[in-house]
Amino acid sequence: MAAGVEGVSDAEEGVSGLSHAAQRAGVLGVNDNASDQAGVGVHGRSRATGVFGESETWHGVFGTSRSTTGGHGVSGDAAVGVSGIGRSWIGVYGETHGTENGPAGVWGDGLEGGAGVKGHARAPGAMGVGGFHLATEGDGGPGVLGQSIRGRGVEGQGVVGVVGTGSQWIGVFGETNAPPEAGAAGVWGDGKATADGVKGVATGAGKAAVCGFQLGGNGPAIFGQGNPAGQFAGRVIVDGNLEVTGDVLLAGADYAESMTAVDPHLAPGTVVSVGADGRVRPCEAEYDVAVAGIVSGGGGVRPAVVLDHHSGGVPVALMGKVWCLADAGAGPIRPGDLLTTSRTQGHSQRVADASRALGAIIGKALTPLVEGRGLVRVLVATR
Repeated sequence: MAAGVEGVSDAEEGVSGLSHAAQRAGVLGVNDNASDQAGVGVHGRSRATGVFGESETWHGVFGTSRSTTGGHGVSGDAAVGVSGIGRSWIGVYGETHGTENGPAGVWGDGLEGGAGVKGHARAPGAMGVGGFHLATEGDGGPGVLGQSIRGRGVEGQGVVGVVGTGSQWIGVFGETNAPPEAGAAGVWGDGKATADGVKGVATGAGKAAVCGFQLGGNGPAIFGQGNPAGQFAGRVIVDGNLEVTGDVLLAGADYAESMTAVDPHLAPGTVVSVGADGRVRPCEAEYDVAVAGIVSGGGGVRPAVVLDHHSGGVPVALMGKVWCLADAGAGPIRPGDLLTTSRTQGHSQRVADASRALGAIIGKALTPLVEGRGLVRVLVATR
């Protein structure tokens, strides 16, 4: 098959064309064969570059196709199909005016296991692949969309796998339409054997690090399952009812109530009585019927529950086991002895005169004190 035009040269171009007209080509090649086997308009072959284009102000090579069935403006078939190098801007640029059938400015299709589109970057802070949605009105759209029929729509692998930064709303948004029995989640985190599944951090006042809302009113906002199912380091505030179907296990050893004191820094274990002004103070008399109880916290054992916690108050044990200051001057204290107030400020003593003890008993000794002063563990039972 002979060529329509053939040029041969040992020093310059084989064929050269020059046009001074606007919108006209210096060299034009046309193949008007109407069959499905029509040839190319221009064909270049070389051990170097088959076809080379150069421009001072616009495209070095420009291709356009009027095909409505998938024809390419420019098509490349090689180890690297199409390669573009941008000295100051874009290496390869794609643009589409289509609105139907999923058009794309640049389309990549990895047919044999390769990536459809792959991007590499080496400069610090640069993106391997960047997507930008530039609409300034309406709901906008995604800068990058990933869709998979059987796998992950978007996957990130790195020091941080996926990062989302929201300037006006959500940083990372997840949604699922899977059926309830699938056990699916809008956002799923798996820390494997070394990390937390999901972690949240917040620094704003009153803002939760992790927040859950159940909008149907028919299930838990936050669900935990494990051993333990939940753990808190700090105060826990409950606005509503607290329902427990099992036991409540508390680390403390007594049940106390905060009572306003003359001195809010009274030592734990101090025996206190109610003064004329209603404030508690260390006891100073034997068999004092105004006795309120023992300041909780002696021996380093904190109260399990403190009611009516308020400024200026001290926790006074109402029931349970508590360490108490005691004086064995009125007689050695043995386990099982009833205890009452003593003349030694803030101390207890054993009941030696039962007729004087009614209304002045603070509890029953659980540990002995043979002589002197010290701490005795007491089962609180004021009466």
